[in-house]
Amino acid sequence: MSLARPEGLSHHVELMQRRHFIWLLPTLLGCPQPDPVYSPAPAHLLSAIEVPAMPSDPDDPWARLVWTMNYDLREFDATLAWLEQDATPGLERDRSLGAAALLGVAELDRFELLQPGIDSLAAAIAADPEDGRLPAWRAYLVTLQAMRAGDEAAVAAGYEAMRAATANYTSFSLFGLTLMAAGDPAADAALLEEALGEYDRLLVDFGELQYLDDERSRERGSRLGDWASAPFNMPGTQALMGDMAARVGDADRAKRHWYTALRGNEAYRWAFRDEVQARLDMGPEAVAEAIAAGELRPFGARHAGALGTTESFVDPRFGGRIGNGSCTMCHTRLGAFDDPSGSSSSVEVGFIRGTMRLPKGVPNPMPNLFALPGQDSTPKAFQIARIEWNQDESHEPLPAPEPGSVVEYMIATPPGLQFVAGRIGVDDRIDYDAYTARTIGPPRYIEVKAGQIADITASEPMEFVPFDD
Repeated sequence: MSLARPEGLSHHVELMQRRHFIWLLPTLLGCPQPDPVYSPAPAHLLSAIEVPAMPSDPDDPWARLVWTMNYDLREFDATLAWLEQDATPGLERDRSLGAAALLGVAELDRFELLQPGIDSLAAAIAADPEDGRLPAWRAYLVTLQAMRAGDEAAVAAGYEAMRAATANYTSFSLFGLTLMAAGDPAADAALLEEALGEYDRLLVDFGELQYLDDERSRERGSRLGDWASAPFNMPGTQALMGDMAARVGDADRAKRHWYTALRGNEAYRWAFRDEVQARLDMGPEAVAEAIAAGELRPFGARHAGALGTTESFVDPRFGGRIGNGSCTMCHTRLGAFDDPSGSSSSVEVGFIRGTMRLPKGVPNPMPNLFALPGQDSTPKAFQIARIEWNQDESHEPLPAPEPGSVVEYMIATPPGLQFVAGRIGVDDRIDYDAYTARTIGPPRYIEVKAGQIADITASEPMEFVPFDD
């Protein structure tokens, strides 16, 4: 079943399309734009990744842990031993050991690491109380430990600790309550609705970060899209929320999330896209029934004892380089092209590379872009938040661009004639929008060719201007 225009997805896109025909005419009247320049896409976008050497700097233990999570979980035990024996003692080691325990527990069913992870994170929190991630990580381990012990009071306390961590760092909360509730066999409708509400609150918080100019806000703002240690965060998040929506009976919302999961950023090569397509084929009601019956594992929580997972398992496609998918659905760099069995599907895409001028009124801008085919307002692809297309060479979240600057974008989309629209706003509110530059007359479309980059960086940049519906 192909999904046509999920209800509610296209409202703002339709507004963009109507304005696309009129707003730029005075600016570009009589200024023809050069044709796209086509070139083959770099190999790392359309083939198996090249694995870099595993880091071993004792003063940078985090790099070793992230490498293990990104590329090869068969190295987990060696990395854990290295962290314990060779990494320089102190905050960075404690933080890395706590995160390693979390990875081991959630992805590899290494439940003996629960208490050591809780202790390491307690030490890291004491040393760095400003790191808003650490309380959420620790609350997750505490709650899971209580679940395994059957201690209902401790489970309730763990959820309260997670709520407190969420309140302190809302734009990181998806790791917390939503993932905890996703696999909780005892989660009722009220808890699932709360988890969905946390995601909605995250979107508002994320949007508001764009208008804050302090260092912490600029660093935190990169985490809703994809970044170096979570190259598939966006499709993984959307898949998880689609499951949540299906379970509370919101079919339209579930389809919107799953649709976006298949078309955002680098989802064309995401290792879990077939599972999402299967959900669209089944339909939200059937998915909800299958999850409730324990016949379908929900995204985000696939450790032994989670809803739908009766015993430990390892994804068979990658020879142990990923585990059960709880963490790696977002955090692995492996994709369909890295599957030696060839059983993972990918989507034929090309790329549009262009430039956009960011508005001066937004100090920490994080625009969303849409590839649009024309009168059908269902986007063929999304670029959500900042994305680094040479991620395999990057290690840190991208810095926020300067307001008013011209920056490049690149969006992966199926072949065909399309134009690019952009928006900056908070949740459903649009503050600024932009469109690919064009001459007077019909909108300018770019022909997207499979496996190639259509480079329009020589054209005038898209201009973000205040939105006026």
